[in-house]
Amino acid sequence: MLPLLFAILLASCPDHGVAAEAVRLDGRQLDLRGKKVLEKDLAALAAPQFRSVETVLLARTELEPKALVHLQSIPVTTLDLAFTSIGDDDLASLRGLALSNLDLHATGVGDPSGPLLASLPLDTLRLGSTATGDSLVEALRELPLRRLDLQRTRITDEVASSIARLHRLEDLDLSHTNIGDETVKALLELENLRLLGLVETRASAAAIARLQTRRPELRIQTELPTR
Repeated sequence: MLPLLFAILLASCPDHGVAAEAVRLDGRQLDLRGKKVLEKDLAALAAPQFRSVETVLLARTELEPKALVHLQSIPVTTLDLAFTSIGDDDLASLRGLALSNLDLHATGVGDPSGPLLASLPLDTLRLGSTATGDSLVEALRELPLRRLDLQRTRITDEVASSIARLHRLEDLDLSHTNIGDETVKALLELENLRLLGLVETRASAAAIARLQTRRPELRIQTELPTR
């Protein structure tokens, strides 16, 4: 006999489509990665049987952006939208969600998304390989972030003071950006920081060495791992 959540999802999509085996972990996780996801597929989340779904994985999906509004029907706290065509306007559907973990890696978001992201109770935010610039990071300065991925974004040393206010940060990736010594100096303010990515930045070896001396417990990655 099919699990109840699985059976309901199949009923909402008679051709099985993206629904097959999508609900996992006792109904707490919806995994649609790599599928084609239409609005009608997520509309099924309005059923009361989906009230336990907290994690929604939509990475690398062919996602119909307007489908995101149906996430309002469930208590989602973790959302993976990496490698989708989602843009700034589409994120409006996330307003009011209790998201703590949001992955927007390699999406179409940029600085206009700053105010919306700042309104979410985020603990983990991945913005790598997006058009994120200094103003978006400035908008995040009051969030209780512990993990922030800004690799391959458009940030500069203008973010130094904003990042220095993210006192809860434990894991920060600034690799492949134009940040330099000013930002590295500002990182001394982050007493909880334990992991820092500085691969291919404008920061000098001397500045990085000073940071390492002052913070010997901090693991700093300045080179890509060798295979």
